[in-house]
Amino acid sequence: MPFLNVMEARNTALVIQHIEHALQVCGEDHVGIGGDLSITPIKRTPEYQNAANRFVATRRALGNAAPGEELPLYIPN
Repeated sequence: MPFLNVMEARNTALVIQHIEHALQVCGEDHVGIGGDLSITPIKRTPEYQNAANRFVATRRALGNAAPGEELPLYIPN
């Protein structure tokens, strides 16, 4: 997810590092991976991007957006 590190590209190693940190902080009985967002393929159209921008704006207005949430989930090489 973009909020894992807003300064560089996200990758599998970064996700593993994040999970390992959580394990050290609170132990394996209190760490889980939530699938709370869609895992369907994204077709990045102007309509999709507008909807995604509105979604993030709403979460920010409610105070529950994560830092970097507006960044794309996938950054092509």
